[in-house]
Amino acid sequence: MQELEKILEEIDQEKKNAALSIRHTTGYKAGQIRMAERIEEIIRKRMNDGWIPVEREAPPTGKRLQAKIKHHEWIADYDNDWVPEEERTRHPEYTEICEIVCVDGVWRYMCKEDGYELSEAYINPQKDISVPIDEIIAWRPLSESYRPEAAVAQRSEWQDRIMHTFLGRAHI
Repeated sequence: MQELEKILEEIDQEKKNAALSIRHTTGYKAGQIRMAERIEEIIRKRMNDGWIPVEREAPPTGKRLQAKIKHHEWIADYDNDWVPEEERTRHPEYTEICEIVCVDGVWRYMCKEDGYELSEAYINPQKDISVPIDEIIAWRPLSESYRPEAAVAQRSEWQDRIMHTFLGRAHI
């Protein structure tokens, strides 16, 4: 991680150098600055393990994604005067990773806590301690699915020989 931070510092210095010399060949220098900014963005995504905060970029609709869902603290019967305060159930805040998808403009997900029941999540919701609120705080694309044919294609020659020796040609 420290190495990536050093790289980002170098890129920032290069951007400053390009900005100082922008009087000469303006289009070229502006392109250099844009490219440096794009490289910074790519590195920052990797530094956060690919998680993109919703403050920086909203998740794209129409795609299945992985999201960090923050389940805000809430209190059951919060607004009911007839339930004594000591009998109200407090639900603590916690965060979990779920798969999400936007359906008809609403973010939907299934999480372990609710027994994989379909739930809704929001981006920057209004806070209300009397109801459960699930907030998307970051997202990233789903990782690539495992493809056994790719793993077989990457086997080395010696692995093929071992497989052939122990399992016979039919299992390769």
